[in-house]
Amino acid sequence: MLSSSNRLVDRFLSVYTHFKTLPIVKKARVVPALTGTDSNRLSLAVEWEQSDVSRTETMRYTQHYYLTSTEHESSIATSLDYASEPDLISLGNGFPFPADNGTRLVWDIRSPLSPTMRAVCLEYTRSPSVIKAPSTTEACSPTVGTFVQIWSSGRLLKTIILPTHKPTLVHGKVYADAGGTFIGAAWSSDSKKIVYLAEALRAEGSESNESAFVNSTFQYQDNWGEGLFDVSQTVLCLLNVSDGASSCVVSPDNLPGVAPTKPIWCPADSGIVFMGYALEAYRLGLKYCTQRPCRLYHLDFATGKIRPVSNAHKSADCLRFSPDGKHLIWLENDVGGPHQQCRELMELRWPWDGQTMPTVIVPVIENPKDPSGFPGLYCELPERCWTSDSSCVVLSSIWGFHLAPLIIPVTRHSMDETFVYRIPNPPEIESTVNLRTASNSVTVLDVHHNMVIVSASSPLHPPFVSVLHLPEHAAETNWPTWLADCRWLSIPPGLPKVGMQMPHVTGSACYILPVESTADAHHNCTESLLIQPLIDITGKPQSVTVFDPRLTDFNEWLPLVHCSSVRGLVVYPHGGPHSAFTATWSPLIVGLVACGFACLLINYRGSLGYGEKAVRSLLGKIAQNDVDDCFQITTCALKKLEKDYGRKLPAVLFGGSHGGFLVLHLAARYPNVFRAAVARNPVTNLISMLDTSDIPDWDYVEAGFNPDSAWSLGSIPSDSHLSVMASMSPLFRLDSTWTVPLLLLLGDKDCRVPKSQGLTFYRRLRALNPLVDCETFVYPHDAHPLDSPAADRDVFVRALRWFHTHLNLDE
Repeated sequence: MLSSSNRLVDRFLSVYTHFKTLPIVKKARVVPALTGTDSNRLSLAVEWEQSDVSRTETMRYTQHYYLTSTEHESSIATSLDYASEPDLISLGNGFPFPADNGTRLVWDIRSPLSPTMRAVCLEYTRSPSVIKAPSTTEACSPTVGTFVQIWSSGRLLKTIILPTHKPTLVHGKVYADAGGTFIGAAWSSDSKKIVYLAEALRAEGSESNESAFVNSTFQYQDNWGEGLFDVSQTVLCLLNVSDGASSCVVSPDNLPGVAPTKPIWCPADSGIVFMGYALEAYRLGLKYCTQRPCRLYHLDFATGKIRPVSNAHKSADCLRFSPDGKHLIWLENDVGGPHQQCRELMELRWPWDGQTMPTVIVPVIENPKDPSGFPGLYCELPERCWTSDSSCVVLSSIWGFHLAPLIIPVTRHSMDETFVYRIPNPPEIESTVNLRTASNSVTVLDVHHNMVIVSASSPLHPPFVSVLHLPEHAAETNWPTWLADCRWLSIPPGLPKVGMQMPHVTGSACYILPVESTADAHHNCTESLLIQPLIDITGKPQSVTVFDPRLTDFNEWLPLVHCSSVRGLVVYPHGGPHSAFTATWSPLIVGLVACGFACLLINYRGSLGYGEKAVRSLLGKIAQNDVDDCFQITTCALKKLEKDYGRKLPAVLFGGSHGGFLVLHLAARYPNVFRAAVARNPVTNLISMLDTSDIPDWDYVEAGFNPDSAWSLGSIPSDSHLSVMASMSPLFRLDSTWTVPLLLLLGDKDCRVPKSQGLTFYRRLRALNPLVDCETFVYPHDAHPLDSPAADRDVFVRALRWFHTHLNLDE
């Protein structure tokens, strides 16, 4: 017979499986190969991701949707004609050793000249079992190396071996999506060449003792930190498809001191524009950091010269040419300061004369004009973001708790006014009765032939695809009038039926809680999102599940966690600290609610999406403003929940990174309020972070030292610096009076907040107060996010068990 503890774990796992196995949208693209000659008909290729919890793996599949657009007097309506069966494209990647599992897809790009032509880059490495096998077995194995396959009309035309191995060695590893930073592969417009990104060759030792000591394989190679530990010096390479020849066109030989990335072709294939990160005395971490020095460069094939285009004291990103080739846009923000900031949208007329300065289309917004006003851009640009007439750009940006779709008329730019229009959300995420205040998110995935493809979700709606057809003459459109009557077509995952309801969560409600204003001008930039169980007429929580009209029988498979009452409130501040919660779908959050907990997501002062001044208001005030905001919001939420449920609820803490930092501070200061705490990869000691993190500048900036200028890589902290950092660190608030039970969850491969941060706190707490329950778990192959399938599942179940144990809850 199973113990009550095992039964509880089984129920937690069943809840996790129920919500985690719902598919999410990863990519979507208009596919011209299937569009045909009728301009009113188009095809979408959507890539979905779904977890297989039993195998601790993640699968991907694609579906095609065939649509027709019909123009009305003031809008364009789109209808769904047909949806294909899902086609599996991946059953998993074999984490944590994907390289040992045979062939790996590096990139897959479509030719702009022929929609049926594709270039697929593959990498094959032999598994250890083949390496150790006899030579006869090795002879039967596929060829090792990196290859580019050229496909057309479903037929493999040729396979090109890239020069990553001797004797034709030209460059090292070819890069795919390495954390979204070092990426890039693109066809030329005539489909004769491909530009791609690779690692530069590294010096190797030889059989000669003398040369081995000159060019030693043991020499330290610097890297770009968290998630990019295998990237050091990148090069841009050009592949001639006809003869298979590859050459480096941007390397340390012709552009020293720069690591190039994200190349795109200039109009008429006259050259390449790309980004280049400055190589300084040593490399700082790039992942989640948009404030590193990064310039836009132009390689002109006619002259062979490389010229910088953008400001050396700015950080550029997301280069995009307009369809007519006359406009180049990118995002830009200051170097130094907060690791995430408000960004400017820049535009440069093309061809460039080498002298013309770029124009600011959307500036940094210091303060919104009113509480609900446009707060600035906090985003990236979709790969395709232009309207067909090259007049407008469509994107999504953080706007408070929303991820809002926006349209920006680039050619209507005025020095006196910024034109940014918010596109109304698909009605399916606005109309649910349990969404008491509008809180949802829309991510723009693709814009092509004036079709805007988005992924829409909310805390109560699993992601779905939605399509909006923009007017043909975007430059002449009165956007406020047109957007007021725009018509979305929303498509759920799987095989949709005409007139069916969109899948949504039942048994819970979602609110944005108002925060009482204070004398601080930036305190109105504090918001919280409360997701809570609904109760029936007897006062018991309703069953929380996903209602899907296509799968009515599926809900009967779920062994629900039946609660006699709501368990408590999980207080969840985000990390960063300069990031933000948006009202998107989260299996973790809805799973906690299904297990009887209300969840409070907090955007404290310093969060993105409220203006640049709000972001910078936290600098020098961490462990003060952010902690005060979290406690004030928690107090408000507990009062509301007491009113809703007729009794006081206990509160527990959950957070990671800077959110874990806040969890420890809140537990130390308010032990009578918080009954248990779970911290994932928390920052505990700013002083030791200086020597162990891949972003030591974070400590200086958040502590308030020179936050408006680039950090000096040679900085050595003074006694006063160390004193301030110590005062902000949770470790220095730890003493024998600590009483809150603490669970620490750490990633062994974390370069951002090394596991030593959590282990030091754990050891000191056990020594100072051995009576307090404190446990630590380390995930050996996870880094900062703790996002592997195994770690994600374990974190969910272990956190719930911890809360149940220390709230003395029954089953």
